[in-house]
Amino acid sequence: MKPSNISIKIYQSFIATLFGVAILVFTSCENDVKEIQLMNSKEELPQMELYDFELFFTEKNLIKYKISAHQALSYEGKENKLLFPKGVQLITYNKMGEIVTESQADSAVYFKNNKLLAYQNVRIIGKNNRELQTNFLTWDEKKKMFHTTDTAYIIRNGKKIQTIGMEAKDDFSTYKLFDITGKIELNENR
Repeated sequence: MKPSNISIKIYQSFIATLFGVAILVFTSCENDVKEIQLMNSKEELPQMELYDFELFFTEKNLIKYKISAHQALSYEGKENKLLFPKGVQLITYNKMGEIVTESQADSAVYFKNNKLLAYQNVRIIGKNNRELQTNFLTWDEKKKMFHTTDTAYIIRNGKKIQTIGMEAKDDFSTYKLFDITGKIELNENR
C-alpha cells in the first residue's frame, strides 16, 4: 500500500515541527558560564542589602544605640552578621536619651552575638570630650567594653597620649592604657 500525498505532507510537517522544537530547546538552554560559576560558588552572598539607613536598638521604649551607614550587607548562616563596607556611625544613649558616645569607622562588622569590629579611621568621642582614635577596635556590647591591641591615641584637654593597646568602658568614662607614650597628669580632678 502506497502512502498518500496527504499523509506524506503530515509526516514531513511533523518532522519539521519536531526539528524546530529541538533547535529551540537546545539553543534556549544555553547558560552563561559566569552564572553557572556564581551558582556553584562557595562565596557567601548577603541575604539583604540596605542603603543609607538608620537602625535603632531600643530597650523598654528607650533608644540605646543608633547605627547609621551608607551600605549594610546582612548575612545569615554560620555567623549572623551585618557588614558595613562603606562606613558606619554608632551613637550610644543613656537612660535620659542623651548622647553618651559617638563612634565612626570606615568599615565594620556587627556580629549578632553582640560584638562589633571596626576598621580604619575609628574615632570615638565620649564624656568630657575625650576622644579615641585607632585603626582597629572591638566593641563587646554585653560587657559594655571597647578594646584594641592596635596603636591608639587618646586626646583629652588638648593633650594626645599614644598607647599600643587599651580597653575602656563603652561610655568612655574609664579606660586602661597599655604601653603608653606621652604626658599623663596623675593628680587630675574628676
